Amino acid sequence: MKKKIISLILVLVLVLSLNPVNVWAEGETTGETTEVATFDELKQAIADNKSDIVVTADIELTEELKISTSSADITVRSKDGSVLTLTKAEGTSSSEVLFYVTKGKLTFKNITIDGKNTGTSFSHAVTVGRDASFTLDSGATIQNCAVSSYSGAAIYSSGEVIMNEGSAILNCTCKNSGGAIWMGRSAMFESDLKYFATFTMNGGTISGCSTTSVYGSNGGAVCASGNVKINLLGGTIENNSATGKGGGIYVEPYVKSTYATIKTDAALTIKNCAIKNNTAQKS
Repeated sequence: MKKKIISLILVLVLVLSLNPVNVWAEGETTGETTEVATFDELKQAIADNKSDIVVTADIELTEELKISTSSADITVRSKDGSVLTLTKAEGTSSSEVLFYVTKGKLTFKNITIDGKNTGTSFSHAVTVGRDASFTLDSGATIQNCAVSSYSGAAIYSSGEVIMNEGSAILNCTCKNSGGAIWMGRSAMFESDLKYFATFTMNGGTISGCSTTSVYGSNGGAVCASGNVKINLLGGTIENNSATGKGGGIYVEPYVKSTYATIKTDAALTIKNCAIKNNTAQKS
């Protein structure tokens, strides 16, 4: 009898050793590639923090997709050999952000995000929190986004944003500042000045974007306010317009808080970035 029990235990150990079980801590990004063809599949893959999400068909986005785990490092890309489109669906809430990254990292590669110019109020394509990072990588495009009563139609960020060679933001518009991108980091006290929102443009294109307020809104392509670092190291910013100042780029180094107006350490670096054919109605 004892020999039978020992034999069963040995068989069980052998089976388990041949079929290892992967265990991840809750919220940890998992490493495998996950293919998705529907919105529900995309939503689940993001909720599960899949690191490599491969889109195999055009998808309509019907609600906000949120990344809120600090360990998340998610790439959303089209299947090999194609550039597919994630489109804002008809009837989506006017205030719905398409992708909201409060923590962790999100990267788009070889994929198009199309807002269909249907947004109002706060309907940015991507919102990036102060503890988060977003990268628009090669082959990725955000286009046709519209925000009728706020700033940053394509990207609204208080964290980190990166654009790489081969990426693009096209034909986006907002009423307030930053037709394509709004970057900002508040500073209520002097001690807050060690924290920055950063935008690094290593390459890519921002074109055809605009601000529309009749009272004048700044930064046809990019508006940065407060404690920000803007590094324009490559790419092209062209054919954008603002009803206020800065048809291409506008940087405001002051932040007004409840207690005071604080001059921040806002910094703008331009190197090997072509900024051309942008127009502003004010100087």
